[in-house]
Amino acid sequence: MDGQFDSNPLARVPLKAVVIIHFVLTIWASQSGFLPDAYLIMNITIIFCGLWAIAHSESIDSIQMYLFLHVISIAMDIIFLAVFFDTPYKDSSSVKFSKTMSIINLLVKPLSSFILLVHFRNRGGQYSSYPSPSASGYENVDQPLPSNSQVEAANSPTSFQKPYIPQ
Repeated sequence: MDGQFDSNPLARVPLKAVVIIHFVLTIWASQSGFLPDAYLIMNITIIFCGLWAIAHSESIDSIQMYLFLHVISIAMDIIFLAVFFDTPYKDSSSVKFSKTMSIINLLVKPLSSFILLVHFRNRGGQYSSYPSPSASGYENVDQPLPSNSQVEAANSPTSFQKPYIPQ
């Protein structure tokens, strides 16, 4: 986003803020141990992808990987919370705090996914690598090709010349 101005207010949110917010919420959600280690490993891996996207600010691949994993983590967080929310832990204040932070982390992820999508688009990323029907590469085969009267037709050679072979 160096020097770019976008009408979308989400474009003004720096990538660093997204990574830091999710880092803090992940650590707070994992502190009491009611979630499995896979929750922490998944979110830290995604945070490393975010750091990669920050370090390579012109790379489309880094922000695309961060966005893709971030969206997948929404479904994974829902599964983790559905399976491990009612655990045999006594509901101490630490466990309640961790559960609250994991829910807040889950609720913030869709908003941060839209922020990542805006950054992805600003870096030149496309939603799909498949061409759309309105793309300029589409050619209607039913219509004749336009002709340009200024272009001369190439003349076919009248005789075949043998190539020079040194002796």
